[in-house]
Amino acid sequence: MTSSDIEHFVHEIKTLLEDDTHLNILE
Repeated sequence: MTSSDIEHFVHEIKTLLEDDTHLNILE
């Protein structure tokens, strides 16, 4: 993976976490 791939991945995760109840998956 390149840096841009990682940045994109992190952005996707943050978007999911901010979406709604996806936080429950991590707990």
